[in-house]
Amino acid sequence: MMNQPELGKKICEIRNEKGVTQKDLSESCNIDIRTIQRIESGDVIPRFSTLKLIASSLDVDMTGFNGNTQRLSISFIRSILPVFFIAGIINFVNWFFYTGLFPELILRYGLNIFVILSVIYAFSIALIYYGFYYLGKYQGNKLLSVISVIVIILTYLYVVTDLIIKASAFPPYFIYINKLILYISNVNGILFGIALIMAKSRYTILYKVTGIFHIMLVPLFFFSAIQVIIVACCLAALYFMLLTVILFAEYRFYKQAKVQM
Repeated sequence: MMNQPELGKKICEIRNEKGVTQKDLSESCNIDIRTIQRIESGDVIPRFSTLKLIASSLDVDMTGFNGNTQRLSISFIRSILPVFFIAGIINFVNWFFYTGLFPELILRYGLNIFVILSVIYAFSIALIYYGFYYLGKYQGNKLLSVISVIVIILTYLYVVTDLIIKASAFPPYFIYINKLILYISNVNGILFGIALIMAKSRYTILYKVTGIFHIMLVPLFFFSAIQVIIVACCLAALYFMLLTVILFAEYRFYKQAKVQM
């Protein structure tokens, strides 16, 4: 079925087209009118059995509610989202050290601390984008799911090649491989921004703002000037925080939303 709030809006639209009041629908379905109101406002997510009763009362086919295929259960989404937004917070803090915005730490502890920061970065980024992978599946946004997986793969490739370069374990041409991965990641980042803009959620505006911000941010990473890179890294921290806010907001919604019988 459709994701909320689109599902509620669709039910309300069909009900109004047929001239059926919420009270009429409530009586014909034997469902409390308050429940009908909360479903239509997007505050609760109806069970399949409830949706079937509504469809029958409105004399419409269930496929009318299948704009987005819901592949994941509410309880599953609700249980895994905290992991992802906590990873977002960890990544936000780690980012300033990993990118060298606090160079004295790297200079003092050398490669060992950089390896630790790189591992934290890789795992936290993976968890953040896994969050959007699952949100994409739930919302029926295939582009968001696919691009999220690609981001994870490219992140690991970049981190591994970067560590190899730092350790001087391979020939210099590895630098070019590392840069190529970075450029591909930036282009992929634009696609991820587009996927966010396309997202349909209760927090659509937040998705769109984050997507547009990311698309505008990407070109800065193609410059080699240190000043530009520093600005880009600082803005990227804000972008990661926006991603974390989305994950937290979605968690709050699914935690508070009740699945109605």
